Amino acid sequence: MNGNINVETRINKLLERLALSPNEEEVRDGWTVEGKKAISNLLNEILTRLRSGEPIPPISIARGMDSWGVGSGDLLTEGASISNELRALSTKS
Repeated sequence: MNGNINVETRINKLLERLALSPNEEEVRDGWTVEGKKAISNLLNEILTRLRSGEPIPPISIARGMDSWGVGSGDLLTEGASISNELRALSTKS
């Protein structure tokens, strides 16, 4: 359960950053308002599953970001790290 709290906190922090309009650096990394909204929707779906105890299918947040044109940056790195943490949690279940 402690792992779930940690990953939920990380997802919430990423959601806070995604709620802001893309800054210049994020635009260079490939972010758009639409891309941020799409990834926010994905993260909110993951949070819902985590909180309800539903299994989370194998997912790559970074791949989702890539499909929206994001190729680099802190948000991408954090998304990839969260995906790794989610995979680790699912193998412990």
